[in-house]
Formats: sequence, C-alpha cells, structure tokens
Amino acid sequence: MVIKNEFGIFEVDISKTKQYYKRKHPCECDLCVLFRERIGDAEPKLVEFLEGFGVNAAEPDEINISFEDDEGYSYMDVNYTVCGRIKAVAPNVLLAGSNIELCFENGFCCPNSQDGEYFTICTESTITIPKQ
Repeated sequence: MVIKNEFGIFEVDISKTKQYYKRKHPCECDLCVLFRERIGDAEPKLVEFLEGFGVNAAEPDEINISFEDDEGYSYMDVNYTVCGRIKAVAPNVLLAGSNIELCFENGFCCPNSQDGEYFTICTESTITIPKQ
C-alpha cells in the first residue's frame, strides 16, 4: 500500500507491520508499562496516525529517554518500526493537531526482530503523560 501525506510517500506492508507488533516482546519497566497504558489518552492524534501504518503506538521498539518530573512522565525519541520503505520524505514536520514532531528513517538504529525492508518513525519532541 502506498501512503502519501505531509511527511512523504511510503510503501507500507500494513499486514506485515501488524504481525511484527504481535510477535514482539515489550519492555516491562514501570515507565514503559505506564506509556503503554496511557499513550492513547495522552496523544490520540499520534495513535491514530501510527495506526494508518499498521503500528501499535503502545508498543514502541525503543524509548531512548524516559523520566519523571513535576509535570508528569516524559518520553523522548520514541521509535516505531514500519515494514516497507520510504519513497520520499519531508524534513521533520509537526503532526497535525499535536505538538509531536516526527522524523522518518530507513532502517533502524537499534535493530529488534525486523526482517526485510523496514523504516522507523521517531518522535523528535517530548511526549508528556500527565500525573493523575
């Protein structure tokens, strides 16, 4: 399937991407569990956008930095795998209706169990999940 949007043009195998997320094993640390439980409420536009690529937003491949502060729980450089390839890509762009800046890269800096062609969608801005 070809996806064209403000970020670029992508050739995506949605079925293979969904299968990838079904077979991977998520991190079980407290901050990652909290992220999985609350990302849908904190960033619904991100979740909706990623679903269009077959990605489960609650199951990132990598969260490079996570920490707790007075505002809540912050997550930086959240990376997701998409099976397929980038045909054309724009520079980092804000996701409409959100404060999340996204970037797209062929391959992945921290390989997991990907096979075949794949690319990474990465958040370039901080995702904050408020304290309740």
